[in-house]
Amino acid sequence: MSLTLAGMTAWLVAENGFRMVRADAITSVTLDVENERDDRTKYHPTKWLDRANWVRLMAGVLGEAPMCALTCPGRYAAESLKRLLDTLAEARRKHGDVGGNVYVHAMYQDWPSRFPDPLWKVTSDIPEPEWIRR
Repeated sequence: MSLTLAGMTAWLVAENGFRMVRADAITSVTLDVENERDDRTKYHPTKWLDRANWVRLMAGVLGEAPMCALTCPGRYAAESLKRLLDTLAEARRKHGDVGGNVYVHAMYQDWPSRFPDPLWKVTSDIPEPEWIRR
């Protein structure tokens, strides 16, 4: 996945805004279940994701620790991942010829009661860092 486009660089911003990774440097994206007590080997991943209280969407970069882009309720994890990939592709289509930098980040620090729409935002400015409150 190469997102350095005709002079534009897309950056994925960490959930708290204190770290960024170049989108074209991401080597993996994974869902990491926090405090999972169930035996995951008994169930298909879509089943244990739904029951997890919190799941972190982690972006991996070669040679560095993974970065948490979002923490969400387990029932929304798969859709959040899908929407991130869609948003990165949209950033490539819309901003590819503009030049400069764009930043992809989650719009919510505190998870709302329902699935937020839109979940991810593409901006030309770096979002202000915030401390996560749960």
